Amino acid sequence: MCEQKADDVSCFVTCVKRLGRMKIEEINIKQVMDKLGEVPRIYQVEAQFQFELAWELQKLIGDDGQVLLEVGMCTRKANAEKKVKRKRFYSDIILKGNDNSYIVIELKYKKKAAVINGIELTSDYASDEGRYDYLWDIRRIELLKECNNDDYEYTRNLGSFRGGYAIILTNDMGYWNKIRDKEGKTVDALFTIGDGDSIQGRVDWNVDIKKPWMKSRPAFELSNSYCFEWLPYYGADKGASKKETCTFKYLITKIDA
Repeated sequence: MCEQKADDVSCFVTCVKRLGRMKIEEINIKQVMDKLGEVPRIYQVEAQFQFELAWELQKLIGDDGQVLLEVGMCTRKANAEKKVKRKRFYSDIILKGNDNSYIVIELKYKKKAAVINGIELTSDYASDEGRYDYLWDIRRIELLKECNNDDYEYTRNLGSFRGGYAIILTNDMGYWNKIRDKEGKTVDALFTIGDGDSIQGRVDWNVDIKKPWMKSRPAFELSNSYCFEWLPYYGADKGASKKETCTFKYLITKIDA
């Protein structure tokens, strides 16, 4: 009798676990981000954000896949004639399905100085570079589905590409506010990612402004067009020392397979 009850309990637990599992393409990234914001979870560095998000995703996937961190996905081929150096790109999070498929997630966590719920945040500054880096994350995911691109080779076979997400979380309103640059004086006037903005084609700096760090962030082309809608990161507006820095928002850009 006791053995039968033990079997029934084991069967029940197994069923509950299976109910919580999701295939990687069934995961709603927005819902996962909103869950992180309910606590709220405020991070001092991007790696903390990366780990927390990965942990929530692994709980959803269960035994139906793996969550991999910092995976070397593709390498830029060296080309002496074009003076191109070999460079490997790492993806922040990979959702690897048991059906030999994968989804890529690239993260950015940008901070403005504040004290929130007893957690002191230091400012990252350079929001223009942050915008560029976010758009480059989108381009890197595009590259993973462009298997005919001769400039890149792939360092790991994860199976079939099922799409990807570029996510940025920040309390710097300069990211989600639209830049009103009628005179073209800002270096990144051509590729803002403010709420309601859209972008397609070439991503490049203002040619009339020269900065030394622009060499390390060259122009590139986006294959598709994207529209940006910022969402509130719930709960993060409690306990901040400055009203203008207490609100966190996040942006998710989906890149289809």
